[in-house]
Amino acid sequence: MSGTVLTNKGLALITKLVAASTELQISRVAVGTGRVPSGVDPQTMVDLNEYKMDAQIESYGVSPDQSDVAYIAAQVSSIGVSAGFAVTEAGVFATDPDVGEILYAYLDLTEDPQYIYAETDAISKFAEITFNVLIGSVAKVTAYVSPGALTKKVDFNAFKESVETPEFDDSGTVEGISSFPTFLETMKSKMNFFQFFRNLKAGLQFVLHAGQIVNNCVTDNAGLPLSAAQGKALMDKYTQLYSDMRTKNTPYGNAVNETNPVLGPGIYGYIISRFGTQNKDNAVGDKYYLAVDASGRLYGGAQVNNATDITWKRTTTKDDLPNIFTTTLGTSNQEGNHVTTIKGLWNSFPEKQVFACNLVDANNFCVFGFIYGDHKYGAVLYLAYTTCGIVKCTDGNFSDTKLG
Repeated sequence: MSGTVLTNKGLALITKLVAASTELQISRVAVGTGRVPSGVDPQTMVDLNEYKMDAQIESYGVSPDQSDVAYIAAQVSSIGVSAGFAVTEAGVFATDPDVGEILYAYLDLTEDPQYIYAETDAISKFAEITFNVLIGSVAKVTAYVSPGALTKKVDFNAFKESVETPEFDDSGTVEGISSFPTFLETMKSKMNFFQFFRNLKAGLQFVLHAGQIVNNCVTDNAGLPLSAAQGKALMDKYTQLYSDMRTKNTPYGNAVNETNPVLGPGIYGYIISRFGTQNKDNAVGDKYYLAVDASGRLYGGAQVNNATDITWKRTTTKDDLPNIFTTTLGTSNQEGNHVTTIKGLWNSFPEKQVFACNLVDANNFCVFGFIYGDHKYGAVLYLAYTTCGIVKCTDGNFSDTKLG
């Protein structure tokens, strides 16, 4: 009988693992010297007939041709064998999460036995047995690969060639590597040898090298960095230019510290003049100034007709204008009673300032008023298309007078 047979317990384990979406764990491979008893179906077997020794798992994985089949390569050698024997059976054992280790698959080698010589014999024997076992749709297969397993010469040569002449994606483009920091994140301990070279080439494009550094001010390539020496030279030029601007009193840097007999001391500003290189004390041509004082008020200054002093005028701000409140206010009152609307919005009006605003209830109308005393006092005049009147408040008590 030849061929790997999946045992009943192995089949039951597949069903259990698929239902639980867990992995198949191959625990070991063993060989023996027994044979299947007459009339016994190998599928019903639970162990080897005559166990001899464990084999070493050299490799395993899912078959590249069949996704529901796994291969397991195991080795048996003369190392540690005291007396030679013929391998006539082999088994793959797996871990059942409920019952422990089971015989997962059985291989009958009686028609093609492999003789293993004793370690002391002049002739040594090395045998490799490859199992192709059904795994169904199990999510994953794992096994312990023995570090003592021997490497076949063909596999060793293939590995040697891959190290000496590695083949990897050398396009310089790797998804996820878009900067030097993202490149560094991919460089991890024990990473794949070929991924290392692939990522390295992709990451080196973000590494600055000497040939990219610019040491002049004539290139227009925005992607090239400036050398530190050239940067210092530019900073020195900037510092010197700023110093020269202040010394020459140019329009961009002529500070004025003026004490005005009307406005007082501490007015700071800059000259705005076609004679920008002249200072205040040089009475050549007309000069005009913008300045602010210590309180932040803005001034305009003029020095015309060869005057030796600056005539300053303060500009007007919104705080100098009448306080007018022009916000449009609304109300949930839809009955058109303007007095009710004004009373409902009374606390929304500003205090201690004259205000005018547009109100909305069932109709639009405008009001003018003055309120003070924490909104307890005041009067509001309202003007509408068909009526007008006054709403008063004295110590929090309202009264109203209709004027028309």
